[in-house]
Amino acid sequence: METVSKEQAQSDVSLLFRTLQSAYGAYEYFGQEKFDAAEDAVTQWLSSQDDEIKVSALGEKLQESLAFMLAHDAHAMIYEPATEEIEAQVRYEYFFADNFYFSKDVNGSYYMMNDGERWTLSSFSDEHVSVQPTLLQDGRIVYQPTLFALRKDAVQSSVTLKNSSGKAKIYRLDWTESQPLDVDLGTLDYRLIQEDGLTYVSLRSFVSSTYDNMLARYAREGAKARGSKAVIYDLRGNVGGSDSWPRKWIQSFLGTQNSIETSMLYAQKNSALFAAENSESLLPEDEGTCFAREVHGTWYENDIPIIVLVDDHCGSSGEGAVQLLKTLDNVLVVGSNTAGYQLCGNISTFTLPYTGIGVRFGSTLFLYGDGENVDHRGYAPDVWCDPQDALASVLALLKEQGVVSADACETVREKIVK
Repeated sequence: METVSKEQAQSDVSLLFRTLQSAYGAYEYFGQEKFDAAEDAVTQWLSSQDDEIKVSALGEKLQESLAFMLAHDAHAMIYEPATEEIEAQVRYEYFFADNFYFSKDVNGSYYMMNDGERWTLSSFSDEHVSVQPTLLQDGRIVYQPTLFALRKDAVQSSVTLKNSSGKAKIYRLDWTESQPLDVDLGTLDYRLIQEDGLTYVSLRSFVSSTYDNMLARYAREGAKARGSKAVIYDLRGNVGGSDSWPRKWIQSFLGTQNSIETSMLYAQKNSALFAAENSESLLPEDEGTCFAREVHGTWYENDIPIIVLVDDHCGSSGEGAVQLLKTLDNVLVVGSNTAGYQLCGNISTFTLPYTGIGVRFGSTLFLYGDGENVDHRGYAPDVWCDPQDALASVLALLKEQGVVSADACETVREKIVK
């Protein structure tokens, strides 16, 4: 529908904001005053329009008034075309200076050798640039100039180096944007490959309703990784679903029935919408209330190196899996930043009745660790690596460090390529 009457548009606007108040898990996080101001702005705009309202114009106005929410809650969507534009403006990306590496001395100084002379990092021209541990395709861990910023801030930068006599050299840094693994997002693609002590597990989705049988098998087969020399746990492209599955995998791997938890603040908004979607009952007096609690994470000893591969398509419960895996000792996360879909989960999707404008938001607020909102930024890895090269780089690392044999690495690589 391209147009609706002003009364129909106003009805949809009122319904939207009532629904947000009663069902949106991050409503109190952002504050009622912001939503009230947003509704007033849309209502005033409607009053100034002709009797026929363009649906596209109303969608854009809703986007504008609710930008404070959409820019900080990656799951939230209202009128999809404009949502994508907002996301492009606020999403952080990982850029690296290819073929420009530092070593690090015992005092924490970064340096490189040039014709037998030591040149020490003095400064960068851009405050957004930092030095991060980076894994190369040959298995070496070096320290690389890295830019983790909005795409508009990926401007040409320079670095100043100085030698022991104080002489300075300035080098230009040309940025390469990392790319996620090229996979069919949302498909399961479950693989378990084991060769001479090396275990490779890959999973691109935790969506229960679609893949219950295969996910149950994946969870059971966590036990098969026990006794491995190393585990590569590939979560690149994992778009999420239910984090009960990675919990069950870890339980199976550890041989425990204890619940696997990571530290977080949790708040569930009670609403008729959430109750209906989950086939639950809700008392009228509980409509719009919150159940909140603080979860204290568990910690487990683990002697098996687990290397988790991530990219910026790893989001929602995929990121939850990363947080759960990091409750174990000897877990290293390699790749780029994750997608940043964490603030508000347990998603509901519906359309407004007159305009057909699509709406999506979560009913459960999650703040992990120190409580920082990571939406549109994601979690940083322990060691950075272009995600497309991450598997080859990790195999090279395991081989060079003697953790597993070269033959095991090559056999696993060949099976994955097939």
